[in-house]
Amino acid sequence: MGVLKYSINLSDHLLDSTEELKNLETFIDQIKAPICKGYVADAYPVNQKIINAMFRHKMHNKWGWDKDPKVNAELGKGVEGDFSKELDNGLRVFVEVEFGNVASVFRDLFKFIYMKVIGSYDIGILILPSEKDKFSAEIESIYSFQGVKKILEESKGSISVPVLLLGIEPDRSQDIDCYNLEPDWYPNRALGNGEKNPWKSQSKTFWDDFVKKHESKLFR
Repeated sequence: MGVLKYSINLSDHLLDSTEELKNLETFIDQIKAPICKGYVADAYPVNQKIINAMFRHKMHNKWGWDKDPKVNAELGKGVEGDFSKELDNGLRVFVEVEFGNVASVFRDLFKFIYMKVIGSYDIGILILPSEKDKFSAEIESIYSFQGVKKILEESKGSISVPVLLLGIEPDRSQDIDCYNLEPDWYPNRALGNGEKNPWKSQSKTFWDDFVKKHESKLFR
């Protein structure tokens, strides 16, 4: 349980002694799976919007990582990552937290290759859910740490940039029923006339406020 790791091109060696990686691994190890059964579909009870907000809460708000960095400023919007930071040792790190399909993973890997070629960043970190205990399958059947590890193993030598793959593998006995955190929200009470189901909100600010409010419950 906790955090899984797979390294190519000495990324683990380059990052191993840094406080930033230590903090990130500890944080991933403490994540509880936020459960909202039926908010998307019965087969996908894990709320990925809450998990994304959990990463923003820790990495941007608590530790000062830049949010939505561009691989290349000249390309404009649409090619951002999730977080970036220049470490005390001078290394520039670009982070993707991926809860998408295999096509999204290949876009992430190309961003890592491109950033190294143009010299905007030195190391890529790609964070994905583990498939253990059906965790990745319950987040809208997204691609897993194990799947990406297989891709990297089969394509050794084709990617020259240092990439650290981190897997989120929570203790499923610690799953948190997020409906219990908000007793005044649907489905604990009926929706009023014209009122929207708050669990379907797409606003990052909405979920950032939710995680800040319930931080003590969402992490072990």
